[in-house]
Amino acid sequence: MLISDKKHFVQSSLDYFFEVNDLEKRIYQLRRKFGNIFEGSKNEFPENSLQELLVLMIFYGTHLDVSEITNLKISDLEMVEMGRFKVQIKSQKSNKLRFFSLSVETSNVLKLFLEQKKMPYDSYLFLKEGKKFFESEIINLVQSYSNEKLLRQAGADLRLTVNNQYMVLPTSARLQAHPSYSGSGVCIAFIDSGFYPHPDLVLPSNRILKYLDITGKNTPLKDSNLDAWHGTMTTVSCAGNGYCSNGLYSGIARSSNLILLKVGENGGVDRKNIVKAIKWVVQHREEFNIKILNISLGSGMELSYRYSPIDEAAELAVQSGIVVVAAAGNDPLRASNPPANSPSVLTVGGFNDKNVAFEANYTTYHSQFGKTIDGILKPEITAPGTLVAAPILPETTTFNQAKALFYLKSISDTELKEEVLKHSKVLELNKKEEKYTVPHLRNLLETIMKKQKLIAPHYQHVDGTSFSAPIVSSVIAQMFEANSKLTPKDVREILISTAISIPHIPRERQGYGMINAFESVEAAEKQDFFTLNTSKENPKVDGNKVTFRWKGTGLQSVFVAGDFNQWDFRQTPLQKQNGNWETTVEIPLPGQYRYKFVLDGKFWVEDTENPNLETDSFGGVNSIFEVNEFSFTDESLDEIFKILHLEKKQETRESAVSSLDFTFRWQAAAKSLNVYNYYLKCLEQVIKHLETKLEAKKIQVIQLYNCGTVLRTKDFCVAIDFVTTRHVWGLGWKVSEELIEKITSKIDVLLTTQRLPDHLDLDVVRLLLEKNKPVLVPKADKNLISEECLGVSAENVKEFRFGKEKLKIIVHRAFHSFDIGKEISQVCYELEINKRKILFLADHDYTAFLDFKGEIDVLFVKLGKINPEVEPQTSQKTLFDKIKPRLVIPTHIAELGNPVLENQGSYDFAMETLQEAKIPFEILTWGETREFF
Repeated sequence: MLISDKKHFVQSSLDYFFEVNDLEKRIYQLRRKFGNIFEGSKNEFPENSLQELLVLMIFYGTHLDVSEITNLKISDLEMVEMGRFKVQIKSQKSNKLRFFSLSVETSNVLKLFLEQKKMPYDSYLFLKEGKKFFESEIINLVQSYSNEKLLRQAGADLRLTVNNQYMVLPTSARLQAHPSYSGSGVCIAFIDSGFYPHPDLVLPSNRILKYLDITGKNTPLKDSNLDAWHGTMTTVSCAGNGYCSNGLYSGIARSSNLILLKVGENGGVDRKNIVKAIKWVVQHREEFNIKILNISLGSGMELSYRYSPIDEAAELAVQSGIVVVAAAGNDPLRASNPPANSPSVLTVGGFNDKNVAFEANYTTYHSQFGKTIDGILKPEITAPGTLVAAPILPETTTFNQAKALFYLKSISDTELKEEVLKHSKVLELNKKEEKYTVPHLRNLLETIMKKQKLIAPHYQHVDGTSFSAPIVSSVIAQMFEANSKLTPKDVREILISTAISIPHIPRERQGYGMINAFESVEAAEKQDFFTLNTSKENPKVDGNKVTFRWKGTGLQSVFVAGDFNQWDFRQTPLQKQNGNWETTVEIPLPGQYRYKFVLDGKFWVEDTENPNLETDSFGGVNSIFEVNEFSFTDESLDEIFKILHLEKKQETRESAVSSLDFTFRWQAAAKSLNVYNYYLKCLEQVIKHLETKLEAKKIQVIQLYNCGTVLRTKDFCVAIDFVTTRHVWGLGWKVSEELIEKITSKIDVLLTTQRLPDHLDLDVVRLLLEKNKPVLVPKADKNLISEECLGVSAENVKEFRFGKEKLKIIVHRAFHSFDIGKEISQVCYELEINKRKILFLADHDYTAFLDFKGEIDVLFVKLGKINPEVEPQTSQKTLFDKIKPRLVIPTHIAELGNPVLENQGSYDFAMETLQEAKIPFEILTWGETREFF
């Protein structure tokens, strides 16, 4: 055979091998993994690759187990008809010879392998450094390309000290994790009750980069107390290297570095310590290259993410580039709590795979699930929640008992009674049990082991979403190793897009499905992963058009019935397309709609691909979808944009602004594609304004989202609370880097009043700092945002000169409205530009205090109910009694990511309020500008 034909020959044989053996549920993954062997030189195989390929083909293409493969000799092979090899092998159980023939495909590869190796007739078939393979080496190889067959045989692994024990499969094998990555170079931070330096983390080298007791009690890491149990298990199940099990029970991220932050004390966890720990991670993210933050605990309080300091800190972590992974919780009667209820946090639920890798056998785990107070469906993804291999905490009763039990299991019956007596105190046996017969003692020991969930001398199996979350974190570590440029949003979209939906588990309990460990890492490897279909939305809502799909064969008809068609089960048929069913319906009004599919005119069923469900009145469930547009929204916004930005007709401006209120008042407006496109057009207008020249001594105001503002003169431009909306809660709009770059290139100074995501945008901060432009932030938050920022506090004065003009900034103290706990650092700014005074109050509760003296030219202020105990009219009167501004510009209008009560965030409300106050005012919508003085 020509050298150039070798690879083609093997590849052809392998292709047909798959056709014949395509019986396993996930053989497609194995097929893709085999492709790795063909990488390298064009004609020759890399050293040992052909041997690895042959081992895998024999393992998956025959009934031979691991031990039989290791003992195969060349003398056991005989060439028979059609170029096939016959194998004779002695059965270990009956000692009888077994005969069978290898497939033509496997025989082809075997023939090429023997020609290449030229080994003696009595040699073992598979050798490493001249010696036959150990069974553990075969296990390692097959586990790297794992499939269901391996999982059925994993109990035969001889790396454990005792055979035939209660077995739990390694996480990497049960999830069929990618064999090429182990989280090397990636740092995972853990916030948990406590930790212990388990050998799986510190031997042969210590991968714990930092341990910190956030409670302030300085508990030593080596202190094996009750608080240390939980965190030790979460860290090792994620990133342990299996040191105490000869590598068997290693985590998927077995090479990752770790940061351990203890927040527990006396068996409990203080919410404030969780917040402190998250902030520490954000502050030190660059120092330790922290990419992932795992939080397998929560506040236990059912609270909106808008008022949770934990969620606010978690949002800042995500903005800073850290993927925050949280356990959903284990109470199915409640929705997830902070931080698992946060929109930006990846929440992980559990499922029960029963120690078998067939999805058909999977059942639900009692994870928390469903809609949070804010209407967010959690969890997004699931991972094994039962039978997870985890370490036994050293220096504990369970640890001592495990050592004794596995020792007693390994000794002979003649020694057993005497040795049980010696260990009776450790095992807490009573006198009656010590007198049992040997069979009874064996059963007793087995019972204790199962009760303690012991699977090896140093390991037990554990249950809970606390361990599902670190499994997902370990896969994310592989993803970052494969592609360090990933953002938290990239990771989220890849995991969702590759997740495997388990058909018989309700969608609301599994989110987008179980984690697909191998495919998610492969997707991360690709530079074009953005081309993935990351939307698993069903039905697909595009504006006010809704596309329903039903996957299924053998049906005569499929209809959809719901609120939108008066539940008429004959009105809206789906058409058969490529074996599936589909139809598109136009919905005239925004709102939430319920529906079911009607199959063959008889069976009313929910949409199994839609996790958004609610109970009906007949003991079943309805599927739900939302439409966020009126049928006329796009035309209406086009007309509004023309009036406000192109024609600038004052006579119709008021009515156009009121029309914006009508469009924005629906809570669904934050999800509206038309509103999003309108915002992008407004940003384009902002760029045009920034590129125009100004007359001397003029001050231009440009309105951005929420209270974001740009103040411009002939020589400089200052932005206050400018956000891209990419990170704003409830929005997450995709604004291109090019657009933001164009705006930030024109900004000379950025002022930030607070760290909440509708006031602080780390993308904007990063771009400005890269250009060495000053960014002012509250001093208390400087280390959270960037040490390159200018931290400011009350009474600080900063001056900047641009050409002939001077910008003076005076910092005043501020108290965030509705922040009862006073946990949000905030300032407000007074600016002097061209001898004009401008006061920017942002979210300051001016009913509490107002540190400003003298006249003001322009006041930027939030109107309405800014204090829960003060009526809006009283708030405004208090303000305008203290300050007599020449002009008022209201902020916090059309704040779609944070709907407000009583229309106080509307343009009409602001106009009515200021007209009643008889104060000169100017109301600006997104992207609008005015010039003054």
